[in-house]
Amino acid sequence: MKILFLDMDGVLNSHAYMVKRKRADPNHELRPWDRNDPRCWAEMVDPEAVMRLNQILDRAGAKVVISSSWRYAHHYTVMQRILDIAGFTGEVIDETPNELHAPARAHEISAWLQANPGTKRFVILDDGSSAGKGFAVGLTDDDVKKAIQILGRSP
Repeated sequence: MKILFLDMDGVLNSHAYMVKRKRADPNHELRPWDRNDPRCWAEMVDPEAVMRLNQILDRAGAKVVISSSWRYAHHYTVMQRILDIAGFTGEVIDETPNELHAPARAHEISAWLQANPGTKRFVILDDGSSAGKGFAVGLTDDDVKKAIQILGRSP
């Protein structure tokens, strides 16, 4: 099994995307926000970044585990719906455990890997310091290439 651990903020959205979205729709903030409506959350997801995520999953044959703080607000099945609305074609199979005592997200990912020993390869897409490089502009084409190299192409 190949797994992609997914953070949302900084990976599937970015400062650049939010500025672009606001320019395209300056009245957006005037619309009512409903934190329980997956469509509202999906609007914060960059469709171009989702397209890149789809490329990784398609080429590598990987599944997604949500490691984002968004999992505190939404079960991974709701995250699947949010991503689907944004054009996602992959499968979200789980979320990392909520280890509040852990000093970094890397510990939560490690706990998930220990509980799921069938994972052969994995990649972490995260803009936080616990996982390495930041995604100041969101998921890029270079990131797609690197992720596919790490996971390996599916047969």
